[in-house]
Amino acid sequence: MLLKGKKALVTGAGRGIGQAIALGLARAGADVAVADISLDAVAETASGIRALGRKAVELAVNVVDYDQVQAMVQQAAAELGTLDIAVNNAGVLGLYKVADMEPAEWDRVMNINARGVFFCCKAELEIMQPRKFGRIINTASIAGKVGLPDMAHYIDVLSIE
Repeated sequence: MLLKGKKALVTGAGRGIGQAIALGLARAGADVAVADISLDAVAETASGIRALGRKAVELAVNVVDYDQVQAMVQQAAAELGTLDIAVNNAGVLGLYKVADMEPAEWDRVMNINARGVFFCCKAELEIMQPRKFGRIINTASIAGKVGLPDMAHYIDVLSIE
């Protein structure tokens, strides 16, 4: 087991890529804290991790709220014993032509996809830097390289990453 004894945190772990990452980390031997916007969203992922014989910690977080992000990271580290790996995967997208998009939609995507990653990295580093060990992985989409119609707000975030 490549990651035996490692402790990981995955945001956006309720479904899709985040769920696959969390289960992959568990298959490789890691204990995993899974976070999403609600506890209901991560229940299935946590159950899958436990079925693999690994510890799972279920966390609810809104990544645009720094206090919630700090609490999530602190709770993950406390319940797992430390934090070795963090995968910042929480994100949203939407299909809007720029001319039709409301500023609030632009802000929503930017806040979750860019600000949320910043908040997670900042809080994770508070745990990892004193130990002089840790790995942070921020997921992104190929859309940042190739572009897609009606997704300017989503692609702009990816070009930042």
